[in-house]
Amino acid sequence: DEEMLPDVLESDAVFGEYRGVPITGVIADQSSSLYSLGCWDRGEIKVTNGTGSFVDLNVGEEAEVFPKLLPLIAWKLKGEKRYMLEGMLYYSGSAVDLFKELGIIENVKETSEMAFASKNDLYIIPSFVGISTPHYVSVPGLLYGITNSMRREDLVKALLEAVAFRITEIVELMKKVEKIDAIRCDGEMSSNDFLLQRIADATKLKVRRSSVLAGSLFGSYLVAGRALGKWKRVCADFSQEFLPKEDVSQKYRRWKELLELTKRIS
Repeated sequence: DEEMLPDVLESDAVFGEYRGVPITGVIADQSSSLYSLGCWDRGEIKVTNGTGSFVDLNVGEEAEVFPKLLPLIAWKLKGEKRYMLEGMLYYSGSAVDLFKELGIIENVKETSEMAFASKNDLYIIPSFVGISTPHYVSVPGLLYGITNSMRREDLVKALLEAVAFRITEIVELMKKVEKIDAIRCDGEMSSNDFLLQRIADATKLKVRRSSVLAGSLFGSYLVAGRALGKWKRVCADFSQEFLPKEDVSQKYRRWKELLELTKRIS
């Protein structure tokens, strides 16, 4: 009986009150992040790098379906609905945490400096719990290129590059849907300079780091404030911009070959 179901309300509706405080700004985490980064129009894209990484593309006022990407409602605010497409990585920040547990690093914050200091090239296929978008396969991971000259720094660089390359795969898929000019990033892992620089290098796009890394929380706050008339439409500022510097296209191709090899032999 449909009458038993709750009403579907807009994200900026008032859902009730608690001790006189209105409950509003009800929005999903990645939609909230998309909003907080100012990705309000079609073709605007963001990457949230946290425990995992989530790549979301605003596709505008009409729902769009594209193979291997997840179609979602971004939000409905003031009667205006926006849709998005999403791709994801299961492991990014959590993979760095695993390196800490294994004793490869002492502190997560040192990984960017370590990666920039690396002199050798290793390759990691980061399939810790399977590979999600756009492969959706359950295969073991791979470490390739081991030599007696390798150092901890090389392992760290390989892992961060693998995260950047996985994000690049998803961005390339989204480029078939809409032209993309720049990527906006938030999430705690986005504090890593090497990761954002490598995303810029691999995608050949400008990458902007949000001044508010907790975008999912901030977006809900912004929607709530807008709902209560505190402001109209505002978003986070950007603290730093990364431009493509290094041509990593050959390394990216090699990494993709190793990923396909991993899928074949598993």
